[in-house]
Amino acid sequence: MNVALSWDLFIIVFGALILAYSFIVGRKQTVKIIAATYVAFLASDGLGYFIQDTVGFRIPSMLLGFNAESAAVLTTILLFIFFVVVLSRHETFDITMSDSSGTIMYVLSTIFVGILSALLIVSGILFFLAGNHFSVFGGNFRADTIAQIASQSTIATQLIQYFHVWFFLPALSLVVYSMFRK
Repeated sequence: MNVALSWDLFIIVFGALILAYSFIVGRKQTVKIIAATYVAFLASDGLGYFIQDTVGFRIPSMLLGFNAESAAVLTTILLFIFFVVVLSRHETFDITMSDSSGTIMYVLSTIFVGILSALLIVSGILFFLAGNHFSVFGGNFRADTIAQIASQSTIATQLIQYFHVWFFLPALSLVVYSMFRK
């Protein structure tokens, strides 16, 4: 079997893994992962930007054979993943959700938060992979890199182009849920 590797395939597989993981850990833990992802976005972006502005990436880039910009992107993504894991793994957030809604509602809500988690994490990694920073930290938006990724993947194009939607949708969903829960 000859499978052509592409951004679309990578994004679909990575998103499916996150969705499957949501079923393994459950709805509450997935909501914790979403909360951890928001904190990890800001922490990794801020720390990555701080390292870039103060220390630079001369030593890591020389050791690994990357240019300084690639080392900055890789460091930010690795920090992001590290922060999500640490914040999700430790009891950083206390989520209270009722599991008494029945099996069908539990499965549907787990699918929903799993998809939100996958969209948030995958679009965030693509956002950083494109060399972007949040505007809070004097951020930049790298249209040239986004165009390069977009030319190779329609899914990546949608995830990057509508990053603001994937970024606010999980938070909005949690706010709406908290307003209507018993």
